[in-house]
Amino acid sequence: MNACEYLVWGTAGPRELAGAPFPGFYTGSPPRDREHQTQKPVEVIRDMLAIAPPGGVVLDPFMGSGTTGVAAVARGLRFVGIEQVPHFVDVAERRIREALGHAVERDGQAALDLSGAGS
Repeated sequence: MNACEYLVWGTAGPRELAGAPFPGFYTGSPPRDREHQTQKPVEVIRDMLAIAPPGGVVLDPFMGSGTTGVAAVARGLRFVGIEQVPHFVDVAERRIREALGHAVERDGQAALDLSGAGS
């Protein structure tokens, strides 16, 4: 059992960090309805992404079910995710679309998009 996981972040050159320093340690429980074996709590990832500048880009080279993408769009950040398993690409895309407020099909139930975006 993993007791902790590590996060790496970087910038394209030096930049000042706004606000108080990060705690360095975050805790959270795995989601009850996990769609991936290592799915993280969105709240923890969202808090960690506070380090990204407004409008910044978040890269997740091991996207899995898209939790980092969900947290990024919740913060108004752009997101690039990489995943080699087609099933998880579909799961991540659905979850990120839901986070953006788009209508999505779930469990075979068709979605009716009332946003007017398709008009």
